[in-house]
Amino acid sequence: EQRNIPAVVRDATGAIAVMGGLEHGEELRALRTAERYVVETGQWEPLPELQVARCCCSGALDARGRLFVVGGGDNMYRSSRAWSSIEWLDTALGSDTGDYGEAWIP
Repeated sequence: EQRNIPAVVRDATGAIAVMGGLEHGEELRALRTAERYVVETGQWEPLPELQVARCCCSGALDARGRLFVVGGGDNMYRSSRAWSSIEWLDTALGSDTGDYGEAWIP
């Protein structure tokens, strides 16, 4: 999916995770979608949707292999709503099967 201003992090398996972002169309729309690019296969794989649509957010990976998405907002303009929330996903759970259990946890 095309997106601007997402959070991008290398996950515990070495894949590149892309989370949230902004879709440009008739209207600016923050995205809940997430996906990972598996370098070895050259393929994109879907991740569970975020709990909150976010653009301009930050991402991180902790020592346990969990992906975190932090902050962001409705869009990139000063007048938009901003989020102070965090969500996380344990990518090690579903890296082989695609089953990520409870998905993103607020």
